[in-house]
Amino acid sequence: MSINRKKLVEEVMEDVRYIWRRTLISSQSDMSGAVIPRSQAIVMHIVNANPGISVKDVATTLDITPSAATQLIDALVKDGTVSRQTSDQDRRVVALRLSKEGKIRHRKYKAFQLARLQPILDVLTDDELTELNRLQSKIHESSTTHLSLRAFTPKTRVKQD
Repeated sequence: MSINRKKLVEEVMEDVRYIWRRTLISSQSDMSGAVIPRSQAIVMHIVNANPGISVKDVATTLDITPSAATQLIDALVKDGTVSRQTSDQDRRVVALRLSKEGKIRHRKYKAFQLARLQPILDVLTDDELTELNRLQSKIHESSTTHLSLRAFTPKTRVKQD
């Protein structure tokens, strides 16, 4: 990698981190003002994108221990966001799904995040935004090849509620 390309990659990385911190991560509430810890919001997104996902697969996706994933999921189950469903064929297999309240909460959280990000992107024309989306999709697809981020595949990335 040339020095110039490396510098550009570093600049892109810093810009992405900055935008992420300023918009999505700094926001830990939904539109109703309910606090959603970042880690739970991420799990909520993963379960929404992958209905029926197992605790083990959530742990693998986040690169955390199954015990840590269980703790996050327990909190979401306790507040009614996620439901656990035991398989009729194998009682050891537990599928996770967003509850009706969880789907509402997820939609509110996404809307709140969008409301924070949209003004930042208003500086772009529609053509520029289309190009940004195209480039991000290309990078996203490459990342699924090189990283273990199964819950964030290009197909689920564009999935709408």
